[in-house]
Amino acid sequence: LDESGEVGSHIYPWIFYNHKRHKGTDAAKILLEKQLEGIQKCVDLGILIKINTVLISGVNEAEIPKISKKMRKMGVFLHNIMPHLSDPAYGTKFGLEGVPSTTEAEVKKVKKLSGMEIDLMDHCRQCRADAVGLIGEDKSSEFLKNKFVDMSFEELSAKYDLEKRAESKKKIKEFRKILKKANEKAQKIKQDLSSDAKTILVAVTTEGEGLINQHFGNAKEFLIYEAGDLGVRFITHRKIDTNYCNGEETCGENTPIEQIKKQLKDCKYLLTAKIGECPQNELKTIKLTTSEKFAYKAIESSVLEIAQEHFSDKKKVALG
Repeated sequence: LDESGEVGSHIYPWIFYNHKRHKGTDAAKILLEKQLEGIQKCVDLGILIKINTVLISGVNEAEIPKISKKMRKMGVFLHNIMPHLSDPAYGTKFGLEGVPSTTEAEVKKVKKLSGMEIDLMDHCRQCRADAVGLIGEDKSSEFLKNKFVDMSFEELSAKYDLEKRAESKKKIKEFRKILKKANEKAQKIKQDLSSDAKTILVAVTTEGEGLINQHFGNAKEFLIYEAGDLGVRFITHRKIDTNYCNGEETCGENTPIEQIKKQLKDCKYLLTAKIGECPQNELKTIKLTTSEKFAYKAIESSVLEIAQEHFSDKKKVALG
């Protein structure tokens, strides 16, 4: 965890503390100190704490695993790692300076490094910082200041049912045990994919039915699979704003190829029904190999076959 304030100084231009404006590393150090102090006090009072961290490409990715480790030691319940959205329309400093939005692949990489330290939240949607309740069920209006500011402690205790909250906390602890077992099972599944713990990511274009049956130019999303020499598992899907080709007259013009390259830069292969020479060459620049060999074949068996070929070739090279 960067206690020098160097990383924080690139995120927070200034803070106002003790009737004074602080800038640079001084501001970042004060902010971090007070954040940690507040978190620890809440944990000590038995409050379940979820930490939100925004991943900003090129700024704080190396710090986030350290944050997860620190939060675990402090007793934090959950860590939520979110991508930074840099659209200039939002008016943020990074957006106006042209810093690109964080990709799903970058978030996945950091989550993988952080997940060994603390339970991570994987179902987040962008929301307000003061949101209360469940996804799609905002209860913020129930917690406005005028609802409880004049109530006595006894009235507050009755309203918020402290005994019921204690029971809920007990259930959450049980859930964490179940979650831990599930994570251990997931880790075993990962080990079962490979005889030597080595796996690759393979992207696929599909229109459904479990087949590689979509042309690259028509794809608006890519299914991502992790594969070793023994097995395959689906990881996620990665969307793009628009497909590469929108008809013969415009195909190849104003394409989303840079966004596609960012979304697939950690993949080794792309399996698709059809792809043109131009996008193939573009994808080669990120060392992504494309293949039409498995067109209209079943996805999982095709992904397994390409992975087995990959690792077989690697062994041949190693043996000389």
